[in-house]
Amino acid sequence: METQPNMNGECSKEPENDVEAEVEVISEVLSAMLYYERHAAAKFRRQAKALKSLDDADRKALTPTLSSHFREALRCAAENQKFLDQIINCGRVIFDDNSNYIKAMDGLNHGKVPSEHYMSKARSTLRQIVRDWSEEGRPERESCYNRVLEAMREIYPEKHERYDVKSLVCGSGLARLNWELLKDGFSVTGNEFSYFMILASNFMLNACKEKEQFTIYPYLLDFSNCWSYSDALRPVKIPDIDPSSQLDNTSRPNSFSMCAGDFVTAFEGYEQIFDTVITVFFIDTAVNPFKYIQTIKRLLKPGGRWINFGPLTYHFEDSEEDSIELPFDLLLEQIKRYGFEMEIVEENRDKPSYYTKNPWSMLGYQYLCGFFQARLPVAMEKKEDEKIVENNDVTKKRTSEQMN
Repeated sequence: METQPNMNGECSKEPENDVEAEVEVISEVLSAMLYYERHAAAKFRRQAKALKSLDDADRKALTPTLSSHFREALRCAAENQKFLDQIINCGRVIFDDNSNYIKAMDGLNHGKVPSEHYMSKARSTLRQIVRDWSEEGRPERESCYNRVLEAMREIYPEKHERYDVKSLVCGSGLARLNWELLKDGFSVTGNEFSYFMILASNFMLNACKEKEQFTIYPYLLDFSNCWSYSDALRPVKIPDIDPSSQLDNTSRPNSFSMCAGDFVTAFEGYEQIFDTVITVFFIDTAVNPFKYIQTIKRLLKPGGRWINFGPLTYHFEDSEEDSIELPFDLLLEQIKRYGFEMEIVEENRDKPSYYTKNPWSMLGYQYLCGFFQARLPVAMEKKEDEKIVENNDVTKKRTSEQMN
């Protein structure tokens, strides 16, 4: 059992020729996190420049308010930068000295301006932290995680026996669902591809030692759909609980680990190692959903269950990838074609869920999510054995008849 999530978990090792590519990706992630304050300052400089372009009367009317807002926003950006710096430094704890993470840190070009793609991910990381680890994010978490937790409790009602139930959370993000499962007594492995999420979840789980230990300003760069500037600069305290309270390996029999990497490739070579596989807001990250179905089937033990909750906002729909986008009903048919039995299917058409929604914004996206609980039958794995038994019985019967 690990107090800190083990980043190797059940993962396959990466090929040597992937090392350079991974170091480059990690470098981009670290650069974006380190550049956050300068990125914010550049955005506010553009706003200040736009203010100067106004007519004299309009400029004079706005200048006192905007100047005050810019000063406070830059102060908040500096606080966010301090927080992101701590996340980066905490990353050294989970990677050894020869890891790609350390190689990326040592080779950083601090003068490089990150792309907007990576900067948007850095901004999004702060909002993800709000979703998983703040009181403000609780309603959003409950709309997504509660149904999964209810299903797990119903399948495994005896809490004292749950330590032996090995669960995989795919795309575990900031790891709050992992933590809730651990609190419920289950042994949990989280799998995550994004280094933004890996680093931030590591920080939340290992550096946070008390409730509301840190303050962040996740919405300060949201210039549109604001009711007021004070809403945009609203502080959010994190975490809403003490995460370390469930990570004391001297007081719990269940295990907790993390596996970094692409879901399909990270578990190559492993079969029948999990009792449950959990996918929340995850299936639509697939270019080819069949790869996910095949991998989940291979990883589940006979009688194991796949529990899913989420929309189907396919991430690669408008890309150049050969992306397959299946509607919910057809997706269920294909899952059943692979041998799964659907125990529960729910179409939450009147129960919206949200994802990193700013509750104080004029804009908010809602998702009507599909839920299913599918079981991989034990009988599927016994068919060949049953045939052997039947053949043996026939052979014994014929032998007996011949002897008589």
